[in-house]
Amino acid sequence: MAKKRFILVILALCLLSLAGCGTAQSTEDPERTNPTPPDIATMEFKTETLDELGITVTYPTEWVYARQTKDTVWLGAKYGDTMDGDMGYQVMITSNPEPVDLELFSKVQVSAFANMNKFEILETGEATIAGEEGRYQIFTWEAVDKNEEPLAQCYANQYYAWFDGYNYIITIFASGKATYDANLELIEHLIAEVEFTGITAAE
Repeated sequence: MAKKRFILVILALCLLSLAGCGTAQSTEDPERTNPTPPDIATMEFKTETLDELGITVTYPTEWVYARQTKDTVWLGAKYGDTMDGDMGYQVMITSNPEPVDLELFSKVQVSAFANMNKFEILETGEATIAGEEGRYQIFTWEAVDKNEEPLAQCYANQYYAWFDGYNYIITIFASGKATYDANLELIEHLIAEVEFTGITAAE
C-alpha cells in the first residue's frame, strides 16, 4: 500500500507539471501546421550532467534550461512566461530505496492522467533507458489556459526507470500533432543519449 501511495504522489506531481503544456495555436501559422522535421545530423546539441539528479542529458543548444524544483528540471524550446512551449523535456526524480513495479507504475498512471482534458493513452510498453529496464507511455491531452480555454492538443513520450535508489520520470512533449510527428526522430535521439550517473552528494 505504501508503494502505491508513493506512486500516486509522483503522478500528481507529473500532472501539475504537464498540465500547462502548449501555446495557443493558429491554423494560419505554417510552422505549426506543417513544421519541417529537424535534421539531427546537422543540429547542434549540448550535453549536460546534472550531478544532483544523477543524470546526463543532451538537448538542442537553442533550448532553454530552467529548474522547476530541486527535483525537477525543464529543458525546452520557445518557452513563454509560464514555461509553455512548442516542445519540452522534463526530468523528475524521487528517492525510493527499492525499485518500484514499473508495470504497476504505468497502470496507476493511466487512471491518474485520465482526469486530464481529452486524455488518451496511445501506446505503452517496455523500454530500455540508459541500459536500464524501464517502461514508456505515449499519450495525448488537451492543454488549457487558466480560464479552462483550449490551447493545444499535446502529445508526450514518457519514460520511467529506477537507478541507484531513485525513480526517474523523463517526459518529452510537443504542442500539437504536427509538431510531435515532425520531431519523433529528435525525441528518440534525446532519449537514446540519456545516461544515469548516480546522485552526487553535496559536500
